[in-house]
Amino acid sequence: MKYLKTITIILMLLATVKESYSQSYPYFVNCFPDSPPAFCYNNSFLGGQCKPESIDRYTPDPDAVFRVLIVYVQFDNDPYDNVSWWLRGSQPQYFGELLSETKHENTNWWDAYDENTARMSDYWMEVSRGKFHVIGKEVHKILPHDNQWYIDNYNVNAGKYAMDDLYGMLAIDPDINWLLYDQWGGSMGNFIYGPGDGYVDMIYFIFRSSNTVVGNSQASFAPCTHYPSPHVIYNQPGREIKIHPALSEFGSGFQIMGNGQPLEQWSAVSFIPAEHGHYTLGIRPGSNWFGGHQLYGKVNNHNGKDEFFSPYEMIRLGYFQTEKVDYGFSSSYSIDDWTSRNNFEYLDPDEILEVPIGDANRNEFFLIVNRQKVSTYDKIMWGDTARGNPYHPLSTEQQDYGKGIYIYHAYPGAVGPGYVWQIPFDQECADGLFNHSVEGPYPTDWECFPWLYYYKKTNVVYNMNDNGGTIGINALNHDGKSVGGINAGIEEYQWLGIGGASACGSQLTGTDRVYSNLKQIWTSREFQGDRWDAWKKDYNEVFSPYSSPSTVNWSNENSGIFIYLESQSGTNATFKIYKGLPNTPEEITALANTPPSKPMLYRPVEHVPPVCPPSGWANPRIVWDNNLEPDMLRPGGLEGFKKYRIYRAISTNPLVAPSNYTYLATYDDYTPNDTANFIDNHFENGVRVYCLSGIWEPIFNDTYYRYKITAVDITFESVKSDFVQINAHPIMPDNPVFSNNGLPSNFSLSQNFPNPFNPSTQIKFALPQNTFVSVKVYNIAGELVATLVNNEYRNAGYYDVAFDGTNLASGIYFYKIEAGSFVETKKMVLIK
Repeated sequence: MKYLKTITIILMLLATVKESYSQSYPYFVNCFPDSPPAFCYNNSFLGGQCKPESIDRYTPDPDAVFRVLIVYVQFDNDPYDNVSWWLRGSQPQYFGELLSETKHENTNWWDAYDENTARMSDYWMEVSRGKFHVIGKEVHKILPHDNQWYIDNYNVNAGKYAMDDLYGMLAIDPDINWLLYDQWGGSMGNFIYGPGDGYVDMIYFIFRSSNTVVGNSQASFAPCTHYPSPHVIYNQPGREIKIHPALSEFGSGFQIMGNGQPLEQWSAVSFIPAEHGHYTLGIRPGSNWFGGHQLYGKVNNHNGKDEFFSPYEMIRLGYFQTEKVDYGFSSSYSIDDWTSRNNFEYLDPDEILEVPIGDANRNEFFLIVNRQKVSTYDKIMWGDTARGNPYHPLSTEQQDYGKGIYIYHAYPGAVGPGYVWQIPFDQECADGLFNHSVEGPYPTDWECFPWLYYYKKTNVVYNMNDNGGTIGINALNHDGKSVGGINAGIEEYQWLGIGGASACGSQLTGTDRVYSNLKQIWTSREFQGDRWDAWKKDYNEVFSPYSSPSTVNWSNENSGIFIYLESQSGTNATFKIYKGLPNTPEEITALANTPPSKPMLYRPVEHVPPVCPPSGWANPRIVWDNNLEPDMLRPGGLEGFKKYRIYRAISTNPLVAPSNYTYLATYDDYTPNDTANFIDNHFENGVRVYCLSGIWEPIFNDTYYRYKITAVDITFESVKSDFVQINAHPIMPDNPVFSNNGLPSNFSLSQNFPNPFNPSTQIKFALPQNTFVSVKVYNIAGELVATLVNNEYRNAGYYDVAFDGTNLASGIYFYKIEAGSFVETKKMVLIK
C-alpha cells in the first residue's frame, strides 16, 4: 500500500503553500455553534468533563456501556479518486472493524476486544486500563446528490440541506435503535446512566472527502459550521432525541475527513480519540493555549503529538494515580511500563513517578513514565521513520525507536490547584536544549520546491526552561520537538535534519545521520517526535541542574533536582532521585551518587590550521562546552581542570557509517569555565585533513572519522556524547613528528642538548594544543632538584628551557614534562 502521501499533513502542504500548517494537523477544530452552551470545565476535578471517561465510576450496572454510532459518509459521485481502502460508492475496506457491537468482559482487560476487528473498542479499553467500554454500530451512507448539486441549489445553505438528507437517512434506518444512543446525562463527574438527556451521546461522522458543503477542516464538531442548531433524529410519543453540534454535555460528536484522499483506518483511529478527548477532558473558556489543545498530548494540534494520551491527560481522566517522590524518605524508585498488562488498581501506582519541583505552595512537577510500547497504541514517535503515521510499519530494528523514559514538565500552579487542563506543559527531550539559526529553504521528500527552513543548532542551553513550543519567531531555547515560529504566515517547525536525503518529491524515507556519511538535509519531522527524545541507558541517563535540558523550574530557578536512570531491564526502570541546592550537603550527596551529565558535543569539526594553504594538511579539532558539575573540577593549574575521555570510530567504506567507537585518549581541560577542545594529532594513530588548491577534504581524505567524548568525575564516567564527524586520512607511523604548518602534530619531549653537559643544557618540548605545563628535574634518588616550568599555561607551539647544574654534583638526572594528559621522562648526565 502506498504511503498516505506520507501523511494527511503532507497532503495539505501539497495542496497549497499558503495553507497554515496548523490546519493540516489531525486535531484541528475550526467551528463552534453560534450560541454554545456553557463549556464543561472544572479546574481541579479528575475524570470526565462533558462525557463520561469510564463506566464503573458512575454505575454498578454490569451491562452499562458507552455506545457510539460511526457514520461513514460520501457524496454521490464523491470527488476523491478511488483508493483501495475506500472505493467510491462503497463502504470503506475497514467497515465493521472499529467497534464491537456487544460488551466483552475479560479478566485480562487488554484482551477484552480484538484490535483487528474492534480497534476503537480495544483502544479505549487499553487507554482506560479496563474502565471504559465503548461499543456501538457502524453504518455507511451515500448522499443522494454530489457536492456541487447542493451548492448550485442551496448556495450558502448547501451544508444544512446536505445534512438534512443525511439525518433523514439515519432517522429511518431500521438497524439503528436511537434509544440505545441516548443513555447518559450529566457532566463533570456527575454522569447518570440510564434515562439519557434527550441528546445522542456520541456519533463519529467519517466523511470520505473534504468539501465545501460540510467543511474543509479535517476534524470539527459535527457539523457545526453549517448546522448550528440541534436536529431531532428520533421523535416518538414520550421521547425525543436530538443531535447537538456543541462541545458540551449535550454535544453529540464530531466529524473527521480525509484531505486529498480518504482516511485510512490508522487515520480514523488516530483522529477519533483526539476529538472524543475534547469531550472527556473539556476545554477552558477563553483559553489561549492553542484553541483548547494541550501540547505534548493526544488532544493536541501542535508540537509533540501523542497517540496514547499523555501521562498528564491520563491522570486528569483518573486512569492513573502517580507515585509521588518523597526526598526525605527514599532516593530509590522503580517503575514498570505504563501500558503494562497487569490488573493493578488505581490506588496501586507504579507506572508514573511524580517529582515535585517546588515546595507545598508551588504546584509544579516532573512526570516520569517508562514507555516500552507494550500496548499497540503507545505510539509516541510520529516523526522520524514513522513519517507522520504512528501506525506506519517499521523494520525490526526500527521497532525499538521511541522506546525509553519520557520526562514531562507540568506547571498547573500557573492556573490553579490540582491537575488542571490546559496548563504550561512541556516534554524534556533527552537530546538537549539549543539555540538555533534558520537556514534554507530546502526541498522535502514530498516536494521539490524549496520552501521549508532548517533549524540548525548554534549553541547548547543550560539553566533555562523550554517554554514547550510557544508560537512565534523564536528559535532560541528549544529542543527539536518545540522549535519553530511563523514565517510569512506559515507555521514553521523542525521538519528537517542532517543525514542522507531521499530525492525531493520521492515520498521515500531519508536516513538519519547516525547511519549515513552524508551531510544532506533530510525530512526528519523532528517536531513530531523522533528516536532521540527518550532517556535511555548508554544514551542519556542524568537529568539534573547541570544537564541540558536542566531541571530548572518554569521560572528558570534552580530546583536542585537530580534524576538518574540507574538501570533498565525489560519493562522495568530504576532511578536515583535527589534534591539539593548548590553547596549544600544534599547536593554533595547527589553529585557523589550520580555520573556527570552527557557532554554536549555538537559543533562542526574544526581544522588546525583553520585556513587551507595552497597545498598541505591540517589536524581535526573537536570543540565542546565544558560540563558544569562542580565535582568534576580537579585541582591543578590556575582554576583547576576537568577530565574527558575521547572515543573514535573509523570507516573506510563511504557507504558504511563509522560505529565501533574505541578509546583514543584522555584529555584534561584547564579552561574549565570555557569551551574545551581536543586535536587528533597523535603520531601513531592520529588523522590529517588534506587540501588541494585551497579546498579542504579532496579525494585524499578517504577515511570517515567520528568522535564522541565522555566526562569523568572522581567516581563515574558519563555516557558518550553525540558524535561529530569528518573525512580525513590516517597518519602513518613514518610521518615526521613536526608538521609543516608551524604547529607540532603531537606532544613531544626532546633529548637535552648537549648531553652529557657541564654546567648547562637546553631542553626542548612541543605542545600541539593550549595547555598547562610543568617541567621538573629530579636526582637519581627521585628528589626534586629544580622546577623549570611551574604549571604554566602555554599556547600550542615549540619551547625550550635552560637547565643550569652549577650547584649540583656530577651524576645522572631525570627531567619530566606534564602537559595535560601527556607525561614523559628522559635521562641526562652532568659531568664536571
